Amino acid sequence: MSSLFRLFHGHSASHVVQATVENLTDMPVGGITTMVSTFGTADLTHICRADIEPGQVPHNVIDSVKQLSDFATQSNYRFLYLLPDYIEGLTSAQ
Repeated sequence: MSSLFRLFHGHSASHVVQATVENLTDMPVGGITTMVSTFGTADLTHICRADIEPGQVPHNVIDSVKQLSDFATQSNYRFLYLLPDYIEGLTSAQ
């Protein structure tokens, strides 16, 4: 099994999903079976600079998770979304 890592530091959930879907559609990577993702913290961090209502942020992140999940299903990947706070306690082995 091979691994593919794509890091989008400081981008909103919608940007991460759009870039991931475009990259993997344009340049499919063979041998990948599972897609693991975590995002959404940048949406909260940059809310003061964004033209968005605070209550809309969770909905935007949820919509992005669903969009990426749908893409993973269509591409025959297993999909796992990790909540950002949860990954802080994970070790590299986990």
